[in-house]
Amino acid sequence: MNLLKTRIALGALTGVLIFAQQLLSVDIWPDKVEQTVKIEEAARIATIEIGKVEDDPVYCLNATLLNGEDGTTRNGFWLMSYRTELGDTYSVAVRMDRMISVKKIKKLSINSQISWPDTVTPPIPLEAAIIEAQNKLTQKDRLDHYCLNVTLVSGSANVHEDGMWNFVFQTSADDPRMVNVKMDGKVKTKKIDKIKQYGSE
Repeated sequence: MNLLKTRIALGALTGVLIFAQQLLSVDIWPDKVEQTVKIEEAARIATIEIGKVEDDPVYCLNATLLNGEDGTTRNGFWLMSYRTELGDTYSVAVRMDRMISVKKIKKLSINSQISWPDTVTPPIPLEAAIIEAQNKLTQKDRLDHYCLNVTLVSGSANVHEDGMWNFVFQTSADDPRMVNVKMDGKVKTKKIDKIKQYGSE
């Protein structure tokens, strides 16, 4: 069962990264380049900006750190998707210079095995999950790290038990780690293969 959940988590990550790169024709953030706007700041900015146009509470579905369309990290950005408790979906881009774009979009199409159900607010919000994931890496591996991606997945029909936040962190040792923060409070970390850029051999 744990192996199945791991495969589902990895499949969710791969699908989201490829989708984001194909959609925008850009690369994921390059190795060993620390971003100006970290995931916790991007999440805070996104929530504030959506709140200016949306009264309904929102929660994050996914955030991916991407290189700039011009190939520079200076214009790199977080591409984030949010859903309201009523089911509306927003796309938010937070650039490294803190310029922000918020757009209401059609419902995201994600594999039903891993998609978080509509109108169910995750018991652990993204901001709390970020702290748990970073603490796990700091305490266990003692490595400097930065987030590349986080995705909210269901795991099973019982999202309050099996649902999780899947984080992917790059580390100072060029050794990527996946951190699962489950909705039941358990946190696990796992080494993963080096993440390939879209279109690379």
